[in-house]
Amino acid sequence: MSSHNPFRTPKAELTQPPATPEQPMPLLFGRLLGDSLNLALSYPGQVFGGFVLTVLLMGLSTLTVLGAFLLAPVLYWGYIRMLLSLAEGRAGGAELFSGFKNYQSRNFSLLLALILVNALPYLIGAAYGLAMPHILSFQHFFPFFSLLSLVQLLLIPVYARWLLTLAICVDQELSGWRSFQASWQQSKKHWLLFIGILVVVEVIPNYLWNQLFMLTPWAYGDGNEWIVQPYTLVRYFIEGAQRLALLVISIVAYQTITPRKKAVSA
Repeated sequence: MSSHNPFRTPKAELTQPPATPEQPMPLLFGRLLGDSLNLALSYPGQVFGGFVLTVLLMGLSTLTVLGAFLLAPVLYWGYIRMLLSLAEGRAGGAELFSGFKNYQSRNFSLLLALILVNALPYLIGAAYGLAMPHILSFQHFFPFFSLLSLVQLLLIPVYARWLLTLAICVDQELSGWRSFQASWQQSKKHWLLFIGILVVVEVIPNYLWNQLFMLTPWAYGDGNEWIVQPYTLVRYFIEGAQRLALLVISIVAYQTITPRKKAVSA
């Protein structure tokens, strides 16, 4: 005789709930800056200490021409991977040198991404660096720097579309070119917001610093070659701080607008 009871309620099958994309949060200007600052202050050792260590090691690697291509990108890859982990709430200190795993793919992917993202800024910076030793008076300095500043200002809408390239390259391990294309697409809806970020992080500080420099007696010195070196050193420090700020902001922005997989509760 069958022991099957037709009146018994059937048991629900215990199955693993499917993973569905988590809805990305809206990207707001104030929240993005606040979350980026909170990330940096929550992990100061990893964010600031890791940046200094990475820059020093990258600087040493670039003492040789080959080091700039064979070591600097993979070191930067590890630092970005660490920031991505910190933004996800995971300890990322051990990932600082993770770029050496799968070295060839990671090094050359990020190398190409860095070249694509920084080609125009490097050309402008090279023009500035080559001209500075020959510009020893305010009369020559002001029009030259004003021209470079105008060019940079006009290129900001283009830079805004490249802001996510490095985060995408490292997180999704895409090639440099595909990361560049993905950033162009993903930043489309947030174009104006990213322009605002670039204005706050780059344009306004650069303008204020140059105005401060113009108010000092150094700017009006004739033949005072010694002013070029301290000015250039301060510029390097400011640019380093700006690069770090933009990198942290771009990673927080990328994490915010990128859907993540999460399990649906039964």
